[in-house]
Amino acid sequence: ELKSGKQITYNEAGSIEKRWNMKYINIFFIIFVSLFSCSLSALSYENVEDLKNIAREFIINSVPLETDETLEVNINLSDLPAQLAKCSKKITAKFPNEFSREKINSVELSCNDAPSWHIFVPADVQIFTKVVVAKHPISANEIISESDVDYAKANISRLYSGYFNDKT
Repeated sequence: ELKSGKQITYNEAGSIEKRWNMKYINIFFIIFVSLFSCSLSALSYENVEDLKNIAREFIINSVPLETDETLEVNINLSDLPAQLAKCSKKITAKFPNEFSREKINSVELSCNDAPSWHIFVPADVQIFTKVVVAKHPISANEIISESDVDYAKANISRLYSGYFNDKT
């Protein structure tokens, strides 16, 4: 037997024949079938990264922003199912009921194909804007002047009591 996995035998005419050893043929067949089945199974499920991008793009395109506002979107992939049936139609995205731009925490993705499915994709959405903040502690009944305040960027979804965005 050679190192290449071939065997040397002599045929009836006395000439040398080289044949693959059955052990190597079986190993090759198992590897081929494994790779082929992995590629087929990868095609039958939605790519989690694609679902993340659909949710992210939907949020970015759906949340109205003022001129001085910026948007940060983080999608949490840990709660998404790993094997969700591939959708042959376009996946639709929408906000859950009672949507408020300051309190977005998920996006609903749906497949209206057989088999149909819908999932809620967790999202951390932060809207930052310029707000007025005190430069130093201010006492009760103290008259505040423009020199006592400044601007800072803040996440408006965390400002539960409201905010000012103009010093005047």
